[in-house]
Amino acid sequence: MLIIFSGVLFSANAQDIKLGIEFSPLVNWLNPDEDHLKRDKAAFNFDFGLNAEFYFRDNYAVVTGLYFNNQSGKIKYLKDYEFETSNETYTLTANEVVKHKMRYIRVPLGLKMKTNEIGYMTFFARLGLNSYFNTRSKATTDSDLFSDANSTKSASFFHAGYFIGGGIEYSIGASALTAGVTYQNGFTNSFSSPNHHTVSSQVALNLGIIF
Repeated sequence: MLIIFSGVLFSANAQDIKLGIEFSPLVNWLNPDEDHLKRDKAAFNFDFGLNAEFYFRDNYAVVTGLYFNNQSGKIKYLKDYEFETSNETYTLTANEVVKHKMRYIRVPLGLKMKTNEIGYMTFFARLGLNSYFNTRSKATTDSDLFSDANSTKSASFFHAGYFIGGGIEYSIGASALTAGVTYQNGFTNSFSSPNHHTVSSQVALNLGIIF
């Protein structure tokens, strides 16, 4: 993907580059991969930012961007667990539920494929990789052991994932309104501890405009 992206940057002309703004309400949940952890409730969040499309064929483009991404979800700790915050280490007792709220800068890198224009509409699909850089993490227990505690120490600064989705572009002159759905899933640990292996998943409704 990096090789393709680099080649497109060098070869793309000004008319081959399209910029846009996107806002995405989403449903997010955390998927633990440990016997002592269990997925609990999902949460509503949002993602917004700028995107760029570098076309190397009429209907094919490398896509990237810079987004502010919010993720959260609840995890049930089935056994006693030492949970570290910035100020203190707490002992979570068995069956304690913790809501994790994390904020990231998200940088996608992927491929967009679209149809020829049908009337004023164009259908597209896109897929690729996400890089997440953590900027803030907070945690709250259902039992009020702690509330909105700074849990940046427990979160991975970086984790990666993939995305796949599709949608519609509606032409309005030289610009286009966009709407679509994207599924995103992590494949590296969202937490810093190796015995807290958890990945984040989300389904987003993408709304935007391409200039």
